[in-house]
Amino acid sequence: MNQHEFSSQVVQIVSKKLIKPATPTPPKLVNMKISSLDQLNPSLYLSFLLFYPAEFGCKVDNQIAKNTERSKLLEESLSQVLTLFYPLAGRYTKDDLFIDCNDHGVEYVEAQVSGQLAPFLRRDVDSKQLIHLVPFQSESPTSPLVAVQFNTFDQCGGVAIGLSISHKIADGFVMSKFIDRWAVACRVGIHDQIITNNPPRFDLALLLPTRDTIPEIKPVVKLIPGLKTTSRTFLFHSLVISNLRDTVVVKEQLKWRRSSPSRVQLVTAVIWKALIRLNQAKHGKLRPSVISNTMNLRGRCTVLPISENSCGNLYRPVTVQFVPKNKESNPEFQDLVSLLSDSITNAVNDCTKPQNGDDLFSMVTNAWREAGEEFHKDEVDAYGFTSMCRMPLYADFGWGKPIRVTHVQSVAEMIMLFDTRDGDGIEAWINLDENDMQLDSDEEAGAVENSAGKQLDVFEGDSIVEPREGMEFASEDAAKMFYDEYARRVGFVMRVMSCRRSERDGRILARRFGCNKEGYCVSIRGKYGPVRKPRPSTREGCKAMIHVKFDKSGKWVITKFVKEHNHPLVVCPREARQTMDEKDKKIQELTGELRNKKRLCAAYQEQLTAFMKVVEEHNLGFSRTPDDSIQMYNIVGRFDNLQWLESKVLNVGEELWKETIPLQMGSQLYQLQGLKSFNWYEVKISYPASIPASFSLQLKKDNLELGLTRNRRLLNTEKLIFKTGNLGGLNDQGGMYVLVTVEPEGIVAKPHVPEREYIIFNIGMHNATQKHSNSIRYHGISSTENCKNVLMFQTGPFVKLKK
Repeated sequence: MNQHEFSSQVVQIVSKKLIKPATPTPPKLVNMKISSLDQLNPSLYLSFLLFYPAEFGCKVDNQIAKNTERSKLLEESLSQVLTLFYPLAGRYTKDDLFIDCNDHGVEYVEAQVSGQLAPFLRRDVDSKQLIHLVPFQSESPTSPLVAVQFNTFDQCGGVAIGLSISHKIADGFVMSKFIDRWAVACRVGIHDQIITNNPPRFDLALLLPTRDTIPEIKPVVKLIPGLKTTSRTFLFHSLVISNLRDTVVVKEQLKWRRSSPSRVQLVTAVIWKALIRLNQAKHGKLRPSVISNTMNLRGRCTVLPISENSCGNLYRPVTVQFVPKNKESNPEFQDLVSLLSDSITNAVNDCTKPQNGDDLFSMVTNAWREAGEEFHKDEVDAYGFTSMCRMPLYADFGWGKPIRVTHVQSVAEMIMLFDTRDGDGIEAWINLDENDMQLDSDEEAGAVENSAGKQLDVFEGDSIVEPREGMEFASEDAAKMFYDEYARRVGFVMRVMSCRRSERDGRILARRFGCNKEGYCVSIRGKYGPVRKPRPSTREGCKAMIHVKFDKSGKWVITKFVKEHNHPLVVCPREARQTMDEKDKKIQELTGELRNKKRLCAAYQEQLTAFMKVVEEHNLGFSRTPDDSIQMYNIVGRFDNLQWLESKVLNVGEELWKETIPLQMGSQLYQLQGLKSFNWYEVKISYPASIPASFSLQLKKDNLELGLTRNRRLLNTEKLIFKTGNLGGLNDQGGMYVLVTVEPEGIVAKPHVPEREYIIFNIGMHNATQKHSNSIRYHGISSTENCKNVLMFQTGPFVKLKK
């Protein structure tokens, strides 16, 4: 960012006061010894900035008035939360190595900045330009350990809260906990359970008492005289991190079969690889490289009585070394991730070994000594990394989360990682020698090298990155995310437009993203009634768009870019704009869920159809089940004596045409004549398939139910196949009959159409001995010499007949 953009920014101190704890510190807690690990830390302050935009649509004067009330709330809640973090309101006595918890208070500064908040949100802002927004402190017996500066921007109403805390008594974890508890106290009150439960503990000195002498350890920073550094922030979106993770897991499946690398490991490896290549270009050869990561020890030293809420400096370095095999072979991205993972795993295992405070102190000092020695070797490039990820820095004091959190000024080359506002991405704050920060043109445009060494994924830089033909992306989502961010910065809303799919497998091969004012609205005013309130048109025929296409190389490439809009562009804050990306994401989630449900329903229906088909095939020709028999007895129960039922004669070889019976519970009895002993016969009826009806055939002898019901149903036909026994004297006892019954299987759905009263059918009987003597399969057939026992089927399929 150009220096002249800040030349008009004037910071005026409005007030300065000391905020003391709401409740005085008990006398027994006044003197608090620092721990031996605190002795190892340098006397400097950690400084951070939290940026809060003005409320969308609120006038500047009203916003400034609100900020005055907010500042008062911050003061009151700060006083309340200091009763829990009471050492922070004290003063450090260097000679005696203790904190004088005398409630002298925390410095609270109110300042007014002439200008806009927006220029400070750009990620190419050097942190040296932000120093005037944080309260500067230096260690002295009278210096407060914590200082806060509440900055109000008079031209927009935005707010920046600057905070400095002494590193001698607190690390990043303690600072984030303090900010989080302060925000909760301001938002809901000090008596909330979130604050009062698990209070901070300041008893680390009991386990790690101060020492008269501490080992000499070289600092894990290279303090080069005359070094001029500059800083810049790079944004790694969650989608890009996911792509990096997939790249590593695919290439190293055996190593990552149980777990996958973390976000911090992946981003650290990307930056480390870029630094290695930068030094290779700078020195003309590939050199060894060392990085140091900080590791929080809370929760890792399982043997020792260390609380998760222990306050103080409780961390150690994790040193990772890269030694090139030869002077020209560039490191692979997955190799750097593996080095990081192995070093962290070893450090975690080491943390479980200390059995007492002395062991823990020795482990930490040895780790610092090893890191210091590596950092000060000749011909070695060394960088320090610190991760603030998963720490509650995005504090909501009651008016929303900050739009951005950043670190302020460092005299050494280092990299600090922060969560993005949504918690899924990572912002990398990089402070390097200003000569080394001279990135090439592509990097200035916001392109960061991925693991393959080619610029595929475009990250959000602070300058507006304009699409161009040939620009490549790792996925369709990456292209969409890039164009949506471009739209937000330029001042329009992105719309997801048409796509082209593969005719072979249906996957998307090309996609268009455009302006939401593309096309025209078709007016339907007055078509469905009078229009009460006419609405302005939301479509103006805008042609702005990009067209991305899936390339054979596996990347998505911009093949067309139309820049011009035919309407005014309005830049709005991200919070004030419901982007199409958010809408599309919800629509895609619901559409995907609906598609999955439909796919499941289709699969269930297919399985059910197949199951029913199998059941039908196995049941064809079976006799009725006991339940069916009971139902049939109910149907024909009124025909206990066949002599009361009018019957017709059906001769063997004869077919009766256009027989008529009532459709509602209709029945007809046919006397079978011309039967011979020990012969197979088939009785068959046919009826119109267009009439929903269910026919049943039942073999009877006089008033005896022979137990043989219909045994095969073929679409619009019913067949009854049986074998006679000895028919001697059968005719004298009343003969054999077939009872035909029918039931409707539906109702008429059309209005004003009467129910059908009758149904017609054909019935015939013929001798089937020659046809079925070798093919019919039956079970349980019995015969006697008298006519009272007729052969009948009991269970099982009888025969598979063709229509």
